[in-house]
Amino acid sequence: MLSFEKDNAGQWQMQQPESAPASDASVAYLLNLLATGESDRTLTVSAADTAEFGLDEPSATINVVLDNEETHQLVLGSANFDNSAIYAQADPEANSEPSAAEAETTILLVSPDFVNAVNRPLEEWRSRPATEPTPSAPDADEPSDADEPSIEEPDVTPPAASESEASEPEATEPVEGN
Repeated sequence: MLSFEKDNAGQWQMQQPESAPASDASVAYLLNLLATGESDRTLTVSAADTAEFGLDEPSATINVVLDNEETHQLVLGSANFDNSAIYAQADPEANSEPSAAEAETTILLVSPDFVNAVNRPLEEWRSRPATEPTPSAPDADEPSDADEPSIEEPDVTPPAASESEASEPEATEPVEGN
């Protein structure tokens, strides 16, 4: 279970499974999908048939509490036959209506991007400190990111003791002679 909350400074904070600053990019991606995602198809089925769509054991349940304390829920089920969409229920309690014979519910087909947005490793939900190195280790001959003042530094002439400066006059003479 993951839980996030925006703090008074407007920064996302992970509340569960640990207390830590959250990755703005990961949270924004999910929230953008929730805000702009659309379903081009809906199905009305018997509430007893939701297991056929993977909604009895959802792959994810997303609960959202708005600033005005209004709550919404999106339950993600299984993929459709060609993996082009995911079966989902939006606010399942509110969208289940009893009919004369039995209860019915509305199932949406939503983008598979929702699965990508929620099924990510825990470290992708955490904010990385500005000083944290990138996952790949730099070569021993290259300066570390902490030593690089700008992108152009690799093109800067090395210190006088290096071999490349000793060969520099040879490199510039043919240019001057042209």
